[in-house]
Amino acid sequence: MIVSKGRNKIKEFNLYVKQIKKVKNEYVVVFESDNSNPIIHKFSEDQIVKYRITLNKKFVWNELDNIIKNSNIDKWYFKALNYIFKKIRSEKEVWYFLDKSNLDNDSKKAIIDRLLENKYLDDERFVRVFLENAFSKCLGINYVIHTLESLGINSELINKYIDSYNELDLLDDLITQYQKIELTLISLPIIKQKLILTKKMALKGISTTTIQEVLKYIEFSEDITNTFIKDLNKVKRQTSDEYKIIQKLLRLGYTYDYIKRHLNV
Repeated sequence: MIVSKGRNKIKEFNLYVKQIKKVKNEYVVVFESDNSNPIIHKFSEDQIVKYRITLNKKFVWNELDNIIKNSNIDKWYFKALNYIFKKIRSEKEVWYFLDKSNLDNDSKKAIIDRLLENKYLDDERFVRVFLENAFSKCLGINYVIHTLESLGINSELINKYIDSYNELDLLDDLITQYQKIELTLISLPIIKQKLILTKKMALKGISTTTIQEVLKYIEFSEDITNTFIKDLNKVKRQTSDEYKIIQKLLRLGYTYDYIKRHLNV
């Protein structure tokens, strides 16, 4: 970080290195001139060597300005690398990450270009990996398309690979996964179970057609006696009107026949 006032007035002045102090993994360097406020900037050890920064060395302002600018680019390049190494990223994600810096757009673009050149950024590779991960997690095609678009992947690249993502290839895994969930819902009416499973699948972007196929193969069962009694007593505390009681229970997923048979339990 540069600490200086009136920078435009000191461009022609020579500055010299007054102090170099190591703080953790960085070096805090103080540059001074008789005609300016001190400039304080942090450098890595590699940058200290690269720019040959030593005590009492003199720099012309323009030279120092370029060194500081380039050191900031280097610093954020390696921060972007760490960001990518933690998880594969799209180009747009890295642009957003660089927005945290105080770099100008030209400097950000220089970092992006360097990452692209060194193959650390590649949106086509990102799409392939994303689709593999989405498939392993049984995520729906709607989720995949929406997420890729939000991550800045262009439609041409999405269309190139999305045809290979067939939700029906997930059918067996989806049936197994949601059959297990259904077993945790047997205390609820089957209608409500189906509604819950439908919502869960829809949140994962699974298409309506695939959801209907999954529900078709799930073996639904219910054991709702205790739940019904609990819901019935709760509704009766709200109203004594039989018509309203029936309507409320219908909204909870109970069938009309079941309600009529058990209304006076």
